[in-house]
Amino acid sequence: DLSSRTRHLTNVCVNKGLQNQQGGDEDGVWCAEQMDEFLYRETGDVGVWRERVLPDVRRLAVKALECARGGDMKGRTNSFEMYGIDVMLDANLRPWLLEINLSPDMRHTTKLKSLIGPKIIESLLTLTLDLGFETLRKAPVVRAPPPLHPS
Repeated sequence: DLSSRTRHLTNVCVNKGLQNQQGGDEDGVWCAEQMDEFLYRETGDVGVWRERVLPDVRRLAVKALECARGGDMKGRTNSFEMYGIDVMLDANLRPWLLEINLSPDMRHTTKLKSLIGPKIIESLLTLTLDLGFETLRKAPVVRAPPPLHPS
């Protein structure tokens, strides 16, 4: 049911108590595979999540961070930040940016967050420590690729 106003929100506070309507873990939080299955059931398109929606969300994230980079955002030497990006999908499965959170909540407040939280931190540390700040500093700025489908 794509008409539900709360069905696609990933905010745990909003989803609390909606798990019976939405599935997911005890707080209605879905992993990528559950979203993939849901979108397949709703659209009949086998690869819509991985081939269309997720690449669009990634492009949106890159564009949003490009905008912030060009503004008043000042970097700190030898440090990094983790951002949480909240999006909502419209009826055409186009992602819309709701907000970007600096230092998103990584507490293990749901079963899913308990599973993915440590993996996210491990990935951040691997990226930072294995590549090193100097390598990352010299890396070219990533530009968002053009959309795969017209807006």
